[in-house]
Amino acid sequence: MIENLGSQIFKEIGSLWGVKNEFEKIKNTVSTIRAVLLDAAEQQSHNHQVRDWLEKLKDAVYDADDLLGEFSTEAMRRSTVSGNKIAKEVRTFFSSSNQVAFRLDMSRKIKARRKKLDAIAEDRKKFHLKENHVETNAVSRKREPTHSFVREEEVIGREEDKKAIINLLLESNVEENVSVIPIVGIGGLGKTTLAQYVFNDKDVEKYFELKMWVCVSDNFELKIIVEKIIASATGNAPVNLEIDQLQSQLRGKIDQKKYLLVLDDVWNEDSEKWLKLKSLLMGGSKGSKIIITTRIRSVQEIMGTISPYLLKGLSDKQSWLLFEQVAFRKRQEKNIPKLEAIGRDILGMCQGVPLAIRSIGSMLYFKETEFEWSSVKNNLLANVTQGNEIFPILKLSYDNLPSHLKSCFTYCSLFPKDYEMDKETMIQLWIAQGLIQSPNGNQQLEDVGDEYFNDLLWRSIFEENESMLNTILLSFKSLRALDFHGLKITRVPNSIGKLIHLKYLDLTYSTIETLPDSITRLWNLQTLKLKGCKNLKELPKNFKALVNLRHLDNSGCYHLSHMPSGLGQMTCLQTLALFIVSNDNPSISKNVSGLGELNGLNNLRGTLEIKNLERVKDANSESKAAKLWDKKHLEKLELKWYRLNQIDNDEKSLEGLQPHQNLKSLWVNGYGGRRFSNWLSLLTNLVDLRLMRCKRCRHLPPLSQLPSLESLYILEMEDLEYISERDIGEEVPASFFPSLNLLDISDCPNLKGWWRNASTPDQQHQHHHSLLSFPLLSSLEIVGCPNLISMPLFPNLEKHLSLSECLKPLQQTMEMSSSLPSSSSSPLSKLKTLDLECIEDVESLPDEWLLNLNSLNSLSIDRCPRLTSLSGVLQRLTSLEDLTIKRCNEFSPLSDVDDDDDGMEWKCLNCLRYLEFKGLPKLKSLPAGLQHIATLQHLEISNCPNLMSLPEWMCCLISLEKLIISDCPPLKEKYGRGIGEDWDKIAHIPDIGIF
Repeated sequence: MIENLGSQIFKEIGSLWGVKNEFEKIKNTVSTIRAVLLDAAEQQSHNHQVRDWLEKLKDAVYDADDLLGEFSTEAMRRSTVSGNKIAKEVRTFFSSSNQVAFRLDMSRKIKARRKKLDAIAEDRKKFHLKENHVETNAVSRKREPTHSFVREEEVIGREEDKKAIINLLLESNVEENVSVIPIVGIGGLGKTTLAQYVFNDKDVEKYFELKMWVCVSDNFELKIIVEKIIASATGNAPVNLEIDQLQSQLRGKIDQKKYLLVLDDVWNEDSEKWLKLKSLLMGGSKGSKIIITTRIRSVQEIMGTISPYLLKGLSDKQSWLLFEQVAFRKRQEKNIPKLEAIGRDILGMCQGVPLAIRSIGSMLYFKETEFEWSSVKNNLLANVTQGNEIFPILKLSYDNLPSHLKSCFTYCSLFPKDYEMDKETMIQLWIAQGLIQSPNGNQQLEDVGDEYFNDLLWRSIFEENESMLNTILLSFKSLRALDFHGLKITRVPNSIGKLIHLKYLDLTYSTIETLPDSITRLWNLQTLKLKGCKNLKELPKNFKALVNLRHLDNSGCYHLSHMPSGLGQMTCLQTLALFIVSNDNPSISKNVSGLGELNGLNNLRGTLEIKNLERVKDANSESKAAKLWDKKHLEKLELKWYRLNQIDNDEKSLEGLQPHQNLKSLWVNGYGGRRFSNWLSLLTNLVDLRLMRCKRCRHLPPLSQLPSLESLYILEMEDLEYISERDIGEEVPASFFPSLNLLDISDCPNLKGWWRNASTPDQQHQHHHSLLSFPLLSSLEIVGCPNLISMPLFPNLEKHLSLSECLKPLQQTMEMSSSLPSSSSSPLSKLKTLDLECIEDVESLPDEWLLNLNSLNSLSIDRCPRLTSLSGVLQRLTSLEDLTIKRCNEFSPLSDVDDDDDGMEWKCLNCLRYLEFKGLPKLKSLPAGLQHIATLQHLEISNCPNLMSLPEWMCCLISLEKLIISDCPPLKEKYGRGIGEDWDKIAHIPDIGIF
């Protein structure tokens, strides 16, 4: 408010209207009150009169702020309508005779607000409040970065609890198909953290086919819970389904699967609701588990099938380790020993509760002196009562927040318990409420908000979660934020234009086709979210009137025909997710934006997608007019053409769209030029590059020296013949793709090689000893490139190698890299996953290829028509856990060399967990060696028409939990559930599906 009263617009209004003195008095009064706020905030906890005074002050300040907002809004409206300077318009407005009544009314209101504030300021003297202009507790310290996941090293004292819960989860000797494990304990003990710790464990990951996490909280409605479970299982929230449809969908997802479901933060004690939910969850296969975290013992009595795990507080030693980690963090002060003694006294009041320890420790981190620590201790001693030590600790942590953080945190109390929203939304709401101010005027409010958010997160005030904001709906005349997110509303009423204070409007995933023109009267609007509004056809013509708009998220609004004219005047814009290049339509041309409108929008940050670039007429001037090279805050740029244009036009367009060197991600889709612009090789900060459906391009610019490039996608480039036009001898081995981690080359049918001079068999032989290697490449996919015969070597792959219609690169790497003197380890010795597909000329996998694949966990072979067997190579695959062989017409798992072998070499796969045979017409029996694999858990056989029966030794597969048989008529008849003549031979397997 003080900043607003000091702004130019209020000085002009005050002078022209004769209320300058009133504005100045309000400013002085608010400044006077501000000086005693810190002391008042400290006294309110034990002085109800001060607390009442603060409530009256808050109401009065909000009242005055609303009135001042009406002044500035009316001035902006007049300025926008006329296009003239504010001073001129304000003078006209306030001097016109038809505004006399309005003027007198507003004058009376401003005086009334001033008198009300004066009276409150006078009352402060009754409480003898001290003036304090500096927040002593806002000590600046450098913090370690926060993380969006539970790191094991940050979880202290819960290792034994974790082991105990995991033992219960992996217990297979249970009677029920689905068992319920309650974790019970008081608030703040870390029940959720423990559940997360267990949920993300590797052994748990392998044991369960499906994992789901649902935060229940105190809003227990069966339909909502089922919707959340389905959303967690599928990644997509069900829309507009009735409860019976939801039940059917849930059954289809969990039936016959071993699943783990966590129901976190359960409060409801209604046994009828619990029993209904429990009945829906009973379809899982044997070994399925449900974890419930709750404070209420009666919940576990209703729902639990296993004795509750009673979570206790941390031991004294564990508590001190956690406290030390939070409160001291590499401190070097000389008085640490004295602080430790006080800290241990304080710690005794925390009862081993991690939340209390983190909260008080985070607060003490900002206090440096022995006196400050002693004050905290004495304050706690004065307020704690036996058995209720935790709340005063949390209350004290709140009281010690700096005022700017306290306001932001208090705003969060408007949301229900366990409410979830993303950081960006929270910051935008804070800005809309005026809770964030730039300390020096030079820092963007979003950056200040990011600091506030991370500070609250670090102080254990917030809990991180990846879920997005759900729905709130508020309707007050002074509304600052309105969220229709996900409600799929079909129309925005004209009356929205009356919410003149509105700063934040979220219409995400609405089905609206248009926005009312009245929305352009929201001159204070800062954030407008239209993400996923697929039916939206256009934005209002006078959209430029939203002069304070900072964030326009219109991503996914692909039915927009054009951008409104005047967009370039909206210089506050920091987010513009999508820019649509319009058709040259005379009927709308005067109301549309060209690329030149991007010229002055140099505050844009995040992602910008420019769509329909084929519509650009004057490519050279229009593209350059956008001046993307001036937008240094942009992180991701997507350029999209939707039909082939004239080659020259597309090349000029791309040349003119050169971004700033700070760009981190670039996607080029549908580009119709033959050559890419050379500026691609100048993007030294580029991390992600994706070139897609650029059908005419024959080669790429030099990319190998880009120091930050981590992922490169080259997709559907029909005319691409080679990647680099440089000579292989021009490459510098030491800086050849130094950071590249992922490479995907797909559907490039004419691609011959990486370099022009190594793209034929003769040239490849000539450069046999000079091929370069990717130093850090971990994942490689080459699909649909049948003519590729040469590319850099990839001996250090760790994660994934997928080859389709192309085997030469693998041969080169295996043969050449092993002979290179610089090779420190065998080629592909660290590779975890190998997928081979559509390899026409391979009858067997050469032994020398697999010699070094001692880390391989997963092997998939699909549509290799000449492959006959894996004979002779299985003994090399001792780490293999997953094996899939599909649609290989000549394949038989039995050895062709020794008819008596009967497939015994398969017993070498002593780590195998998953085995799938599909579409193998020559499969007549399962290899006998499988009976010795004690680890096999999942066996799937489909479309193997000549497999007449399963072996007698199926009972030897002691770990087999799931058997799937489909499209095998003889097996279906013989082993049909309950009716097949040999059903009893497989009936012991927990999960059987025969289709």
